[in-house]
This record gives sequence, structure tokens and C-alpha cells, in this order.
Amino acid sequence: MPKYDTAADIADLPFYGRWRINVAKSTQNGSRANSDTFTWIFRREGDMVRHDIYDVYPADKPSRSYAVKLNGSQSPDPHAVGIGETISWWPINKSTMFREVRQHGAPTQRTMYSVSADGKVFTSQSWSPTKPNETGRSNLMYFDRQPD
Repeated sequence: MPKYDTAADIADLPFYGRWRINVAKSTQNGSRANSDTFTWIFRREGDMVRHDIYDVYPADKPSRSYAVKLNGSQSPDPHAVGIGETISWWPINKSTMFREVRQHGAPTQRTMYSVSADGKVFTSQSWSPTKPNETGRSNLMYFDRQPD
């Protein structure tokens, strides 16, 4: 897999920007408030990608936020501070990322992120590496690109 270790390597990734959940297309709403304004913002922060998550948007500050290198290294606290979680991202290509969350060293969530060829749709497909989804349906979220 390619690595994007420097600020120059990650300067123009297609998932940068603001994305709002498309509830009609998604099988799950990742918002802890079950909001139809659930929004993700991705931006470059030095040689890392900052992921700001807003359960309700707009808001004064993100509901949660983390920064991660795109080389598989672990970053702390993607969901909440102090619960022993780390997150890692591996690029498949500039439009597709594999993401893994670990808690106390054990994998708890795996996700594929991808941006459509036209840059208008972002998808997040998540699953548990240790147990199937009890509902029998996919955890798939579609996001539409929002103007800056």
C-alpha cells in the first residue's frame, strides 16, 4: 500500500472538505444525536489528516476529533478520551482508505472510506472484525460534499 508520510504527499486528497450524511441512502446514521445534519470535515494538519466529527452541524466545536498519519501508525482517542482506543489509516490510493480502530490493542472496528470519481460522494463502510452485525444489514453511510 502507498504511504503518504509528508505534508506534500497529502496536500490534495479528494476527501478533504465538508461532508453531510445522506440519510436516505445510508443504512446507519453515525450521529450520536441521530441528526440529519451529521457532518464530517477532513483537512490537512501538517503531515496528518484531521477528522472533525459533528453529531449536529453547525456547532461551535466538533463532537469529537482526531488527527492521523496515513501510514498505519496508531493515533489516540478517535471516539472518546481515555477509553484505550487508537486509530490507524492505510491508503489504498488517494480516493480510498482502510481504517482500523483498536481498544486495548484488540481490533474493534474496520472501515473502508472512499470518494466517488466525481468527488461528490463519500462512503464509509464499517464492520466488526470479531462478530457479525446482529441486524444482518451493512453499516454503510453515504455523505454528500458540502460547499466550503
